[in-house]
Amino acid sequence: MAAKITFTLLLILLIELPVVAYFFRKKKRPAAVLVALLANLVTWIVSTMLWQKNPDINLLVVAAGSAIFEMLIYWFFLGRNWKKAILMALIANFLSFLATQYIHLPDNMFQKQNNMVR
Repeated sequence: MAAKITFTLLLILLIELPVVAYFFRKKKRPAAVLVALLANLVTWIVSTMLWQKNPDINLLVVAAGSAIFEMLIYWFFLGRNWKKAILMALIANFLSFLATQYIHLPDNMFQKQNNMVR
């Protein structure tokens, strides 16, 4: 379970950070990527906690909430106008949502704890 959740975070970061970096010039790109990293970590933690508490929750609602939160962060902390902040958040979250829905780890990729050699 932990491997799948960690893989999801890695996949999200690999997709969303370059998308956000694309919208900034070279000079402001490091700060934008740092803010996007922190925003994604916060939204990932909150959405994972929501999903673990209520597995029947609609993932589209969680993704929309993440996109709205990230849009507000991009608008407030990165100084983008609201149209570009919405565009960044929607593109990044749409691509990462699609990737996390269709790219999965095989169930037998990692050893189970009872199969480990000691």
